[in-house]
Amino acid sequence: MNHRVEAPLSMPRKLAIRLLHEAQIATQPFSGVVTAPADETSPPDTWQPCTESAIPATVGALNPERRAWAIYRFDPALEKAEPNLFQPLPELLQLNAVLTTKGVLQLRAWHLWQESMQEQVLQIED
Repeated sequence: MNHRVEAPLSMPRKLAIRLLHEAQIATQPFSGVVTAPADETSPPDTWQPCTESAIPATVGALNPERRAWAIYRFDPALEKAEPNLFQPLPELLQLNAVLTTKGVLQLRAWHLWQESMQEQVLQIED
């Protein structure tokens, strides 16, 4: 299911710092699943590292009190989410830690909408 999300997404500052820190100390590309409480109004609050191939199983094994909020990846070669990365879970947000041209790590969020990638505004909140 592809859907368009226009309202900005919000993420607690503590989690954003944790995700960026993981990317900063990484010696190789990695992936994981960012999770939130099951109710749709709660922001994400944790992440679970896993291999790329284990993402669907990790999402499927979540406790019923949790929901997958995004797939998180860090790969210095990736500037944005690639369309093939949305498979096999195209409904999930793709969250990437990317290096800017000035060498600063930044979180960027992407949704798949009608077979094209749409960047989503991500607000970091206290």
